[in-house]
Parts: sequence; structure tokens; C-alpha cells
Amino acid sequence: EKVDANLSMQVEEQCMDMATLTAYLRARPNEDKRRTKHYEGKETPTRLTQQYIKLAEHLAVVFNKPMVDSVSMRIFLKVAMDTSFGPSLKVVQWLCSRNHSGEDVTFQESSGIPTRTMCAWLGMTNDKGTNYLSFLRKLGVLSLRQTGQTGESWFLTERIHNLFLKVLGDIHAI
Repeated sequence: EKVDANLSMQVEEQCMDMATLTAYLRARPNEDKRRTKHYEGKETPTRLTQQYIKLAEHLAVVFNKPMVDSVSMRIFLKVAMDTSFGPSLKVVQWLCSRNHSGEDVTFQESSGIPTRTMCAWLGMTNDKGTNYLSFLRKLGVLSLRQTGQTGESWFLTERIHNLFLKVLGDIHAI
């Protein structure tokens, strides 16, 4: 049965943005050394977009609304963020959080986060943490840059940073 909740272009765009971000954040490296073929990558955002559009439409029906409204979208975004939970989301949130240097800037806007610190925060050994961060780099979530005093630090790629801020802004706007 087709649910027609009169999706606006803005809602469709939010579903696409969230699906793209979710696909990156749910990706995990294959740690099974017995496998000869490794399919490390992310989900297809198109499939997630379709699922998220259905979720938004059905939430509107549940709340007896003629179209998707802010209440439906708030729940939709909460569910989508919950399905993204894991170490990748933590890394993105840390890089977008305020740096404790005394300035009102994020780690992303200032010095990034060094590998050793990132591994400690993730609760991973340096080897495992470095492998995980390298996987995120391969996916296009992170970049490693030379920084002045701390050597190399991790930063979000511009695409992921902008996407996260856009989705996070949508959460706060609703």
C-alpha cells in the first residue's frame, strides 16, 4: 500500500542527506582475517533514502498528519541518528565538538585530533585504532593532515563535515 504523505522537497532532501551520512557512519572494516575477499565499503545511500522516506511518510500517518511535519521529522532524525551509533559517529561528533584550548572553536576548525588521542578515546589499541581511522580515511570520512606541534592529526573531509553540520542543524531547527 502506498502512503502519500505529501513529501516536500525539503523533507526528501533531509532524507537523502541523512541516508548519505548514515551510510558512511554505519560502515565497518572487515576484521575477519580468514576471509580471502574483503568487501569493505558503505551501504548504498539510495536504499537508505527509500527506507527513510517510507519512515517519514509512515510517521506522518501514525500522527494523523496530512503531510510530514516537524514532529515526524524530529522522530525520524532521532531514529536515523540512533542507527548510526558507533565509533564512526563518535569520531565525527568529537571533531565537531568544542576544542578545550580555551578558544571557541571545534577540533575540526583548529588542530584536529592526533591518532594517539583518537585511539584512547575510542578505547582501542594504537594498532586497531589506526586501522579503523585508516578505514574511515579510505571511505572519505577522514583526512590526515600535518599539524604544527602535534605532528599529524585527523580531520573530517569537507563533504562529511558539511553534511554532518547540515543534518545536525536540521535536528536543532525542528
